[in-house]
Amino acid sequence: MSWSGFKKSMNRAGTSLMQKTGQVEKTIDKQFEEEERRFRRFESNLEKLHMESRGYLDSVIALTNSQQRIAEVVGKILNDETSVSNPASERYRQIAIELDTQVRPELDHNLKATVLDPVGRVIAHFPLINETIKRRNNKLLDYDAARTKAHKLGTKVDDHQKLIKAEAAALEAQEIYESVNSQLIAEIPRLVDSRLQLLDPSFEALIKAQLQFATRASDSYHSMQAHFPIDIRDGEDLDFQVESVMHKMRDLTICGLV
Repeated sequence: MSWSGFKKSMNRAGTSLMQKTGQVEKTIDKQFEEEERRFRRFESNLEKLHMESRGYLDSVIALTNSQQRIAEVVGKILNDETSVSNPASERYRQIAIELDTQVRPELDHNLKATVLDPVGRVIAHFPLINETIKRRNNKLLDYDAARTKAHKLGTKVDDHQKLIKAEAAALEAQEIYESVNSQLIAEIPRLVDSRLQLLDPSFEALIKAQLQFATRASDSYHSMQAHFPIDIRDGEDLDFQVESVMHKMRDLTICGLV
């Protein structure tokens, strides 16, 4: 920071302190404050959406990797180092590999193209908006300080030239502040309102990508039914099917050894 910048920073800190003690009048702009609140909510929610979407993809990667490791271990247990591989465990291993190398990368690509990348492009505007808000607040402090100085000089009659100079400085500070303020009041609503055009298609794409992944995974696992006894028919309640398998497991002698 240059010496000039350091002096401005110190002067603004002093102005802010004097505003808290009532020595300098503070300009209140309710319209800007409302727009800034909307922007902060939008900023926080969009960054969270981006983070959670990325976390979802990371979780799917962890899931498909774990499925591959499970398939490998199940295969070793069922085959027990024999020369003949178990058809069911081999099919399970193939499905786990396909999900991780074919189906999951497609989900990753679709979500990046329709959710992460579009949301990321909007988030990329946030630093500029925040920097402009910071500049606006600094210019407002400059304006409040200059206006207060001109007002105090106006109560004195000993130096008319100083008053003229102070009033000119206050007017210039006001014009700079109002220019930045007007820009933000116009731009923030446009950015926040863009969420509808952005999130409607992105949300739809998110659901369809998840549905596609879940459907392809379900179809792959459904194909394994041929490797198990057909005592539970298609179309019966899934909870009943699961409970039937659990009942068989509970009836195993090994489950009563403890």
